[in-house]
Amino acid sequence: MAEQGAQTAQAPVATTMEAGFSMNVKMLDGSGQEVMLTFRAPKANDAETLIQHYNNVIGKLLGLGWQPLKAAARAPQESAPAASADVPVCRIHNSRMKASRKAGSFYCPRKDEDGGWCKEKVG
Repeated sequence: MAEQGAQTAQAPVATTMEAGFSMNVKMLDGSGQEVMLTFRAPKANDAETLIQHYNNVIGKLLGLGWQPLKAAARAPQESAPAASADVPVCRIHNSRMKASRKAGSFYCPRKDEDGGWCKEKVG
């Protein structure tokens, strides 16, 4: 009887190919967390199909309350205070508000699409 040599299993090799066409978008999910979505197509010829898929996905996310992250909203965020549960959230930007000088008052530190400061206030 011939001896069989020990066979070692080889781990599968993960290969990644450069996408022929890709798109990235940053959005704020329903809880105000920044999320980056990447859409890739293997060939540049698939761009139209990918754009249709992108539009479908983004439409669904907007329907679920996600918001596009505008360039004006990309300002660095300050670290949240320990008692962040007491900090209200802006209804327009779905982001934490900042405490005003007046005790118990808050304002939204973000800019609107027109470049002006958000007018949302609490207290």
